[in-house]
Amino acid sequence: MIDGPDACGKSTQVGLLAERLKQDRISATCVHDPGGTPAGERIRELLLDSALPDMEPVTEMLLYMASRAELVARVIRPALESGHVVISSRFVSSTIAYQGFAGGIDPKDIEHVAKIACGDVWPDLVVILDLAPKEGFERSNRQLLFGWAPNDRMELKGLDFHERVATGFRQLARRDPEHYVVVDGRGSVDKVGDRVWKAVQRVLR
Repeated sequence: MIDGPDACGKSTQVGLLAERLKQDRISATCVHDPGGTPAGERIRELLLDSALPDMEPVTEMLLYMASRAELVARVIRPALESGHVVISSRFVSSTIAYQGFAGGIDPKDIEHVAKIACGDVWPDLVVILDLAPKEGFERSNRQLLFGWAPNDRMELKGLDFHERVATGFRQLARRDPEHYVVVDGRGSVDKVGDRVWKAVQRVLR
């Protein structure tokens, strides 16, 4: 699974990783979270609707978990049972970083709800793309400080919030080095992809 702050390049790296696995004749299923199912996509629209900027963190958390429950039941678990490697852009770690460390919910409470939503389906490895939020948004030509126009309600939360998110991801990795690895998100797409591939090798051996 690949995670990290907004605009750090998750979706691009998911695609690159899937291609590398294909070259090694490893079947992969790529998913994005929230979303990936009919119900999940409806929930995603609600979560990212900029007309709803004041949603409570607990409400966000429960909606993310509802989408995740559908994704696990309808896509991830069947893919795993078919012998596929599943590569997800975001998963429970995002909720812990955004609604937990940045939003104020106790991470242990989030993990408890996640176990209900996901059961025994949990990532073997979470690759965190570490990139300063301001650099990530500037990379995507979305200036946080000067004339930046946010794309969705999560981006409306501003730079301070996203810096807390980035710090939260790093704390998660320090807390559980067995299942998390931090990868430098700076540099070209290919260079970051090489770092991701090197990190993933430890669960493919």
